[in-house]
Amino acid sequence: MKKNFIIIGILAIILSSCRERPSVVDAPCSNIETIISAWNESSEMKVEFTKIKNDTLYVNIPDASHMTQRMGSTGAMQILASLVYALTENHTFVYIDFEEGDHASPGKYTRENFQFVVCYSEIIYEKNQKRMNIGLLILLVLVIIIAIPFIVAIFLKKDYLIEREIIINRPKQEVFDYIKHLKNQNEWSKWATTDPSMKATYSGTDGMVGFTYTWDSDNKTVGKGMQEITKITDGEYVGYIEWDFRFVGKPHTQCYWITENVSENATRMTWGFTGRVSYPMNFMILFFEKLIGDGTLSPELANLKTKLENQ
Repeated sequence: MKKNFIIIGILAIILSSCRERPSVVDAPCSNIETIISAWNESSEMKVEFTKIKNDTLYVNIPDASHMTQRMGSTGAMQILASLVYALTENHTFVYIDFEEGDHASPGKYTRENFQFVVCYSEIIYEKNQKRMNIGLLILLVLVIIIAIPFIVAIFLKKDYLIEREIIINRPKQEVFDYIKHLKNQNEWSKWATTDPSMKATYSGTDGMVGFTYTWDSDNKTVGKGMQEITKITDGEYVGYIEWDFRFVGKPHTQCYWITENVSENATRMTWGFTGRVSYPMNFMILFFEKLIGDGTLSPELANLKTKLENQ
């Protein structure tokens, strides 16, 4: 069936080119032998030119068994229709001679005999075109969706800064002295206690510059990495702790805690994350406020507040 439509399509191209050339003598496709040759190159069922008499063209099909015995009536009609339409471009009738079979008979044919077949083929062609157009549209949409992050990332900055803060109802010095010890994270950080079997290694003096905390976990959320205190400033009203936060296989992040004296028994605790992401992954910066700020910093600060205010 598919091959029939291919044949019809090829011959339709030939015939359309004929219509564009009014001169029958000069048009190469007006030559019957050219049309038959084009047919024979695209079809297993070969056609032979016999003669032309008056308004009738005579051809012979030496072996029509595929059409008459194995294609069914619809398939045979489509083959005959495409052949008749090709050969009657400059003749009214075509006599097709072949051995009669169950699904087709030899005889004199004209285009009028196959109007319904051509209409059916045109409907099928239009449906296939619509399906092809829908498929191309879907492909185009997918390409655009995939390309959008790469295009947007071109115009985005590569550096990011995420901050969250909370008021802890405890004196500034008490808050500062507690958080500067990284080991205390095990008492209030949900992330630090996600994997009880996590292997932790410490080096240096906790609460001092140079102290490192290395972890190794099979849990994908925890992974492998290291924290290192790089700067500590303990002022009367403001305390500042800076530390590197490094996950294996991920961009380096610098973190800081700031403790500000609000009142005698109240401290503003600020937690910040800052880093740089290369293109095209900098597209993810659009989601950092939600993922890091709301998803990590805010809940962890809430845990810290609960821990210090209840101890």
